[in-house]
Amino acid sequence: MTKQPAKASKEDPRNRLGPEEWVMVAYQAFTDGGVEAVKVDALARALDVTRGSFYWHFKDRDALLAKVVDRWLLVETLRIIDMADEAGGTAADRLWLVIESVRSDDGRFELAVRNWACRNAYAAAIVRKADEKRIGHLEGMLLEHGVATAVAARRARFLYLAWLGHYVALTDAGLAEMVDDLRELYRLILT
Repeated sequence: MTKQPAKASKEDPRNRLGPEEWVMVAYQAFTDGGVEAVKVDALARALDVTRGSFYWHFKDRDALLAKVVDRWLLVETLRIIDMADEAGGTAADRLWLVIESVRSDDGRFELAVRNWACRNAYAAAIVRKADEKRIGHLEGMLLEHGVATAVAARRARFLYLAWLGHYVALTDAGLAEMVDDLRELYRLILT
């Protein structure tokens, strides 16, 4: 007769989640409802664990929120920059690849984190870092393409602000219209 393993309870150490699971569920809550939606009790219910699991990994809610915005910087900035750099091709090809990457993003987290950054110093610092890295990367590709140094930074900012602005004014046409508009801006910026 084979002995069945005992079922792990919520308090059983075998059933503990790592910090990454908490960050992932908090990231989704943040995307869906902003910083106000990231509540320890609600996250614990979503993960089907007790609050104790949370406090095993995080000092407090602010520590979790810091990890959430750190993940945003990594996924929505550094990963996209790395993807473009590793793709090869011309600077114009890589720039278009970055523009195309917005098709998979509805901007909800972007808007939520920028809203929170108006009230939170850590979030504001991470948003500034993301902005600097994104604009710097766009500028670098424009320079590599042959755009004059005197205008490359300004054109990179124009493209970046147009991208952010589309999230604010996302129309019924949605991302397809946004990409069409960015395609036209891309054409203008490269000439």
